[in-house]
Amino acid sequence: MAEKKKRKVADENRKFREWEELYFFIQIKDKIICLICRDSISTLKSYNLKRHFEQKHSEIAELTVGERKAKLKLLKDNLGAQQSFLRKQHVQSNAIVSASIKISNIIAKKMKPFADGDYIKECLVAAVEEIYPEKAQLFTQISLSHQTVARRINDISTEICATLCLFSKNFVYFSLALNEATDIKDTAQLAIFIRGVDRQMNVTEELLKLGSLKDTTTGRDIKEAVINCMQVHQIDLKNLIGIATDGAPAMVRKNVGAVNLILGHKETLQKTNSFELFM
Repeated sequence: MAEKKKRKVADENRKFREWEELYFFIQIKDKIICLICRDSISTLKSYNLKRHFEQKHSEIAELTVGERKAKLKLLKDNLGAQQSFLRKQHVQSNAIVSASIKISNIIAKKMKPFADGDYIKECLVAAVEEIYPEKAQLFTQISLSHQTVARRINDISTEICATLCLFSKNFVYFSLALNEATDIKDTAQLAIFIRGVDRQMNVTEELLKLGSLKDTTTGRDIKEAVINCMQVHQIDLKNLIGIATDGAPAMVRKNVGAVNLILGHKETLQKTNSFELFM
């Protein structure tokens, strides 16, 4: 015997009928909501709506036609006002978070301590209390503690890295600028800048990575750091057309300088690919 297929409600393409006056239900997006108790009905069937109405709101059935219409209008107006309030709260919440991110970005650009966020917030609140005291409460909700500022800056950094990684995959040609310096803790830091162009002639220039060089800072160490950076960001080294440096011996020596080692690695990749094409 053929297996009987189970009927699914989703396959029946049911449309919500105007059962507002009968059972006080309204459709909001994909949900059927009771205007009286705000419960939702999972299955769109007249029987389910009627059963809910008779079991939980039987007192409404005793109202006259005019009273039912007035009650329905009042409930719909209250629901609309509530939704409007929630939308406004959502917009305000997004604006407060956006303000926190933008201020944190300014703090990072100006290289100020993260703790300056609290000082900036005090200034904002003091100014608003004098100019627009009705909105002062909103400005007190902006979170600018040093932990929040650090988290915002980290999120901004992650977003920039993701965007740069996306752009760099489309580079037709690119060049690098390398600078190796020692920080206040005597740790060598290698800054790698990239400047690339895509097929639409859009130019992107950004700090690709700032990484520490452990132990030694020879040309080979710098070369390995650059190659690892290219691999992490999925950048094809064959499209490299130039390297600018700070002129340090580890960068520009004839045989063991980082520039010659990187360009030599690029030529090796090109030869390997050419050999694979002829195989």
